[in-house]
This record gives sequence, C-alpha cells and structure tokens, in this order.
Amino acid sequence: MNPAADRGLAMIEAAIAVALASLASLALLSVSVAMTSQARSARDGSTARSVAAQLAEQATAHGCGLQTGAEPSSVLIAAVTSCATALKTSDAILLGDVSMPVVRNGLTYTATISNRWLRSGDGTADAATCADLVGSEPVAMQRTVTVTWQSGSGTTNSFAQSQVEALPVDAAAFQSGRGGLLVTGIPAGAAVDLQTPLEPTLRVRRYGDRSGCAWFPYLSPADYAVSAAGTSAFVTTTVVEAATTSITYVTVVGP
Repeated sequence: MNPAADRGLAMIEAAIAVALASLASLALLSVSVAMTSQARSARDGSTARSVAAQLAEQATAHGCGLQTGAEPSSVLIAAVTSCATALKTSDAILLGDVSMPVVRNGLTYTATISNRWLRSGDGTADAATCADLVGSEPVAMQRTVTVTWQSGSGTTNSFAQSQVEALPVDAAAFQSGRGGLLVTGIPAGAAVDLQTPLEPTLRVRRYGDRSGCAWFPYLSPADYAVSAAGTSAFVTTTVVEAATTSITYVTVVGP
C-alpha cells in the first residue's frame, strides 16, 4: 500500500463527501424556501379572501354604493360617515364605487367595490345594457368586491366576491319627479364622478360596467358637474324630470 496514495484518496473522498453534503443542504434549503413561499402565498390568499368577504359584508350592511346623490344632504353625510367607518377609508367625500388600500397583517391590499345594474334579481341575468338603462329601470344591483395584492415574488394576485342586492324598498319613491344621467363609452377601469348640488362637498362615483356605461338614477332636476374620476375639470349637464340624460365619456374628458 502506498501511504501517499491512501492519503490522496482519502482527501478526494472527503472532498466528495463535503460536496455531496453541500448539495444536500442546498436541496433542503431550496425545498424549505419553496415551502415557505407556498405557505406565504396560501396565507396571503386566505387573508385576501377574508378581506374581500369582510368588505362585502360591511358594504352591504352599510348600504355603500347604492346612494345616487338625490338623497338629502343629511342622508348623504350620514351615509358617507357610515361607509367610511365601516370600510376604514379616509376618502370620506366619495359615495358609490370606491377603491382603497386595506392593511391586514402588515400587507397592503387594494380593495375595489364596484356595482352594476341587473335586469332581474336572481343573479342570473345579464347586466343591464346602456340601452336598457335609458329606457327602463333595473330591479337589482350586483356588488363586486375585488381585492388585489402583491406576493413576495412581486406577482400581482386578485380575488373577487360578488353578491346581488335588490334595490332599496323606497327606491320607487325617488322616481316621482326625478330624472337620470347616463355616461356612455367609458373605458375599462375608468370611472366618472358626479357632483351633487344637494351637497357640493360630496361626489358620487361610478365605474363603467361591461357595456362601458355608468348610470346615476333618481336625480333631482338640476345642473350637475360630471368629471373623470379624481380630476378637477368637469362638464355641466342638465338633468330633467322623467327622462334620462345621456352624455359620452369623451364629452366629459375632452378631445
């Protein structure tokens, strides 16, 4: 036996053993990181679903989104206070559709509440089209709460929850002597704000639905300021009794 050769072989074997141990450690670390990432993703997804469910319940309980701007200022202010408290949003000048940051367990979620009108109250009917809204009265509203958040890897995730609500029992009372305003041609994701003359410090916001239109029913005949969501420039539109005034989104935002 050659002692030098034996020592060399032993060193090689030791190096191989160390390398294998390192590879095994890396493999275990990779598995651990993957499992941690999956666990975090599952936790975030579960939290997002919980956030969406809570917001949907709170929005329903406090009637957020159903206000039109036709209500007396005292009712509008009470509704704003109630919704702002329930949804924990500081943007207390907005009614109707809203989008806000919500923090849970140190993670910031973006929650968007949007509403669309339906032609029946069983939840199976298609959304009312722009033409439907001009010529008839929908009987229900579908409220959708969409929650988006970014995972640790930077991927954007989303979860949505919808529910159908009948119009308020006193909605028909608003039809007498009232008119409506319809804004058509709204791009996906865009919204319009309606400044109500009954309470000029408040705005009612509506996102365009699948048909690209936003409907503001039960308005008192008057001049209203209509603007793209979050902008100061506006156009003045006259609402008349027993009719729906229709304008285009291009008219609102300008050429």
